[in-house]
Amino acid sequence: MGTRISLTNRVMRRSLPLVIAVALLVALCLGRGATPAHAAAATLTIDTTTDGDVRNAVLTLHESIKLATGTLAVGALTSSECALVSNSTFSGTCSTTDTIGSGSADLIVFKTATFPPDTPATIALTANLPALSTGSDTISGVGAGVIVDGFTLDCFLISGEGSDSNVIQGLEMRSCPNDGVEISGGADQNTIGGSNAPESGGQCTNTTDDDGDGYRNDGCASVGSAEGMREELFTIVCPLSLK
Repeated sequence: MGTRISLTNRVMRRSLPLVIAVALLVALCLGRGATPAHAAAATLTIDTTTDGDVRNAVLTLHESIKLATGTLAVGALTSSECALVSNSTFSGTCSTTDTIGSGSADLIVFKTATFPPDTPATIALTANLPALSTGSDTISGVGAGVIVDGFTLDCFLISGEGSDSNVIQGLEMRSCPNDGVEISGGADQNTIGGSNAPESGGQCTNTTDDDGDGYRNDGCASVGSAEGMREELFTIVCPLSLK
């Protein structure tokens, strides 16, 4: 829905020239500030359990968050890293026709060949992850098997007045000594996990993904597999801190 300007009839009758002038000014401002339709926000695919920010052949969780928040330029990536950014090309430097960075609602996902849903793989943090600080970004392990282990480090930070409407879902967190997810600094409307109910009853006695969320027997404690013990979309074995 476009911008709507609402004026009462009484004001319009008494100030019609002013209303026309305001309408023209708004139209000029909207026209000047408008941008043409552009491609979707970028999808970044993590394909390694290693941590860090090094120019090599893989894309890490650390690097993906930096790309999504604009603290790592897509043009700095190697050709192999570039291939893990949606709609990208590499001609000496990496570029993408998708929007990416601080002004874009980017999606970070995990390659299922590296993170199989039936045998989750672990990312062992070696340094604090960058903060989700620019808003509307999503980190989703849905359909993959992802464990983030902090060891002596806290896991995720969502921070800043502009860091609203982020989503973290579909993964496990372990051994984060203070915070699994810290939300602070004025960040609002962030979603941790999902809202689907876990499978139950007879759904726990088969090997079918009954609710179609990418996980078989999620939430079924009677199932002796890592995935079967996983709660719906999200397991956090660390505190959630709201500051």
